[in-house]
This record gives sequence, C-alpha cells and structure tokens, in this order.
Amino acid sequence: MRGMTASEIDKTVISRMCATICTVTHKGKPYAIEATLFFDGETICFMINPRRSTERNIQKNTDVLLKFTQTKPDLSKWFGVSCFGEGFFVRDAEDIRHGGNSLAGL
Repeated sequence: MRGMTASEIDKTVISRMCATICTVTHKGKPYAIEATLFFDGETICFMINPRRSTERNIQKNTDVLLKFTQTKPDLSKWFGVSCFGEGFFVRDAEDIRHGGNSLAGL
C-alpha cells in the first residue's frame, strides 16, 4: 500500500461524516465507538454521551486514536487515516448547548 500525501490525508479527514474513536479502558483493553464529527477550527469534535465508557476512558488516559476509513463497494480501493492525539471534554454550558451534548475534542 502506498503512503498518502498530506493533501490526501487532509481531504480524507475533512470529508468524513464520522470516525471511530479508539480509547483504552482502565483494564488496558481497547475500546472503540463510531461517532459523528464536526470541526471547531482545527479541533476534531464529537457529540457523545458524557456518562459512558469513552468519557471514563479519556478521564483515565487521554491518549486517543481517531480512525477515518473509506472503501469502494467492490473493495478495489481502500484507505485509512489514523489521527493520534489527546482527548478532552468541553464542560462549558454555552459550548454544550452549541454541540447538543458533551463535546469530545482531539
């Protein structure tokens, strides 16, 4: 598989409607959820339930992997982009009203 250019990576991330958020549980096990994303400047954000596993995982370990993938139905073309970063939650009431729930960013 060939590497992707920076432009191809940016286009892939910007054009996706959702991504897989990968975190680690307190027992060191991988945990992943699909979530709808949006952008706040250069920050990748998600609206997720603020009292569930992803939040608990990020509270214990802020390391997060976002996985963006795309494939053709016949599998003739497949690619993925992995974004590693630090997850955090926005708790400001006005920001939460803007996002509809708890905002997780990377």
